[in-house]
Amino acid sequence: MALIVTVSTLIVVFLCETICYLNLRLLFTIFYLKKIAFKPDLTLVYLILAGDAGYSFCVGLLKIYTLAITFSKALIVKNLILFLLIASILFGVIRTTLIFSIALFRFIAIYFQISYHNNSHKTLLCAISVNLCLLIFFDQYMMFGYCNNVIDVPLVCDNSKCAYNQCYFDFWMFREKLVYICISMLSAVLAIRLFVWKFCTKNRTDHMFSKATQIALLDSAVVIFSNILPVFVSSQLSNIDFLITSSMTTVCRNLGLLISTVLIYRIFMRDKKLVSVLMVTPSARPTSIIPSIYGVE
Repeated sequence: MALIVTVSTLIVVFLCETICYLNLRLLFTIFYLKKIAFKPDLTLVYLILAGDAGYSFCVGLLKIYTLAITFSKALIVKNLILFLLIASILFGVIRTTLIFSIALFRFIAIYFQISYHNNSHKTLLCAISVNLCLLIFFDQYMMFGYCNNVIDVPLVCDNSKCAYNQCYFDFWMFREKLVYICISMLSAVLAIRLFVWKFCTKNRTDHMFSKATQIALLDSAVVIFSNILPVFVSSQLSNIDFLITSSMTTVCRNLGLLISTVLIYRIFMRDKKLVSVLMVTPSARPTSIIPSIYGVE
């Protein structure tokens, strides 16, 4: 068992560091080097990149710390595991909220185009910001208020399960299932609409979704598959050791996150190459490889 946990922890650390590096490099290229054009319609995507970087960094630190204290109890720092866990959970809330928001906005933009375009992107971003603050506050209330967790982790605690009680664990499992079920339903409806418009209509040119929308659906499918299945499986395998199930779940989560990160990274890098070609051949017609994730081409 110890070998399985150790190997899976090392895999998670590698995945997390890779995800963090790719996202930070992409953001650095967009906002500092400016080699990739900034698009206001992709603001949510940029926020997800930042959220993924923060989430991966915190999870990586948490795994490194738990692995270190497994080999040497002298490295234990009072309550550090709880603080790292809280940071990971908060970034996880941000990630899932942004993914759900993108799926919801695509749904509104496609099925209720007039209502969507009557509202500015700033209004939608403000709504997301308020929603994020409320969800973060509610999560902390559930942990410390309703579930009565305290910032007093025993020094013998060497995993995340002993840093919080069963009440918060049940809440966390329920929230994860609910969020990913909602994302799955929205993505399924969008995928059906995409299939109908693209393959079942006579005039296909009038109903072509943007490439970013299609790739975002693929990204959602990868994220859902790597998150919702492990959550349901781990909830059904409560009789198996927690360290093994949590390690396998974390590996699946971060592997799926790495796949989606690589997809987004390649899309943006392809856009970077296209910009370079257009700069060399200015007579070429500029065509965005990543149009708005909300609308249609």
